[in-house]
Amino acid sequence: MTFTWAVDKFATAPSFIQVSNTSNTVTVDLSPTATNVGTYQITFTFTIGGKPPIFAKTSMIIDVYPSAEYGSEIPDIECASKVTPAIFEKSGVTFKYSDMDSTGAFYLICGYV
Repeated sequence: MTFTWAVDKFATAPSFIQVSNTSNTVTVDLSPTATNVGTYQITFTFTIGGKPPIFAKTSMIIDVYPSAEYGSEIPDIECASKVTPAIFEKSGVTFKYSDMDSTGAFYLICGYV
């Protein structure tokens, strides 16, 4: 039987993900840093050679979160303009306005009470 694994949407697996296997176990070791925040799907394939070959696939999803909870540190800033009115609440804090940067990569919520 052969065993292979890959991280979906990556040509090579990110270096913080290490997978090893023996004849009866598979071990996944993770050592993410702040730069690895995101969602990763690892696909495992087990194959028995033959004609036709027999294989089984399974996958797991790994979510890497930042070390500080989103929204746990609220800077004391004012929105430059009130472009998109919105109200969000988290633990008794109300965010009154939101905006997105020109690239669409960052979403800012501010104006808390």
